[in-house]
Amino acid sequence: MSEQPTISPITGLPNIKRLITDIDSNGKAVFSNIIDENLELKELTLIPFGGKESARVAVAYATNSFPTTLKDQTDINVFSEFQAKPPGVFVPNGSVLRYLDFPPGSKSPMHATKSLDYAIVIEGTIIAILDDGQERTMSRGDVLVQRGTNHAWLMPVVPNGLEWSTCS
Repeated sequence: MSEQPTISPITGLPNIKRLITDIDSNGKAVFSNIIDENLELKELTLIPFGGKESARVAVAYATNSFPTTLKDQTDINVFSEFQAKPPGVFVPNGSVLRYLDFPPGSKSPMHATKSLDYAIVIEGTIIAILDDGQERTMSRGDVLVQRGTNHAWLMPVVPNGLEWSTCS
């Protein structure tokens, strides 16, 4: 039985837990206790968003190679280093799993990444805008495969915020 999630006083959304598995000395699967399960969302200052509040971001996990080295907790140690010095938008030959909360009424500038990103709407609604003016409204469960193209995000004013994850 899982415990009820706590609610963020800032966004009104459930706080996010990150669970990482490992293998113990007996060869059994266990939940790792090396990395804190609780994700701390921080104000996103790299990209100016319109609106009254800042977007919030948390890096849930990141790697620096593909394939990822799991032996001797190499990937967990790499992620520990990323916690001390967060990765950029993408990690060459690696991956980044990130959560973003967009406040109602916010809009990102048009931008592109040199990566393949997967945006998954967890809560709320958001509008994906392309540089030719096309727009698509995304709701809970929708996925955008963003292939290094110019895009922007518009968060309509709705009762709930949005969390989405990007793996780049």
